[in-house]
Amino acid sequence: ILKVVPAPSDSAPRCYELRSRIVLRDLSKGLRAGKCSAPGLDSPRGHNDPIDIPMKKVLSCCLGIVVLIVVLLFVGVQAMPTNYDISHTQVVSGSPDEVFAIASDLHTWPDWTYWSREADPSAVWDWSGAPGSVGSNMSWKGEKHLEGSLTLTAVDPGKLITYDLSFNEDGEEMGSKGKLVLTPSGEGTQVVWNMTGELDGIWVLMGPLMKGQVSEMFEIGLTGLDARLKAKKSE
Repeated sequence: ILKVVPAPSDSAPRCYELRSRIVLRDLSKGLRAGKCSAPGLDSPRGHNDPIDIPMKKVLSCCLGIVVLIVVLLFVGVQAMPTNYDISHTQVVSGSPDEVFAIASDLHTWPDWTYWSREADPSAVWDWSGAPGSVGSNMSWKGEKHLEGSLTLTAVDPGKLITYDLSFNEDGEEMGSKGKLVLTPSGEGTQVVWNMTGELDGIWVLMGPLMKGQVSEMFEIGLTGLDARLKAKKSE
């Protein structure tokens, strides 16, 4: 026990400093022990009573927050639409027949789409079926492009290309349907690239983010298609 004896006025600041250090030291020890007590922190009854930290209340509060988050996520999943319909429209160079000739040949897709060789040098592609015909298939696997396949389901030369697309991520397969609609536009061709599908479970929350991301992918692809058409004309 350290007793501070009144000192002359010139030494009073040093006494107060010493007592403050003692209080802070004991307070720190009390906090590390899970209690808050220190000399000089008197209770209303005039003596020092350690105050136990209410750990049960803290844990209950944390559990309540977790439950609330889970409930909000559940409500959000139930309230949001499970289907998506995303489109991007762009005019490219060339006639509808010229655009169809390239877009319907899946062998060319790694050269101009977002899912290109340049974007993922590790990717490996495989093709089957006659180019530009129903049943023509393209499959791939890569670090960035992951694993997936695309199969043409309908073709109308110079007008329409439809396909089924599937991705395999961590053993979970996700599928969608896509189409490219071609219409003449001045000296070029208007291409509407569309994708539709459904989301399950927690993936429903990704719906709003998908629209912007997929639209950007389609824009990159159609810009690449336009560049390929222009390069072919200059040959």
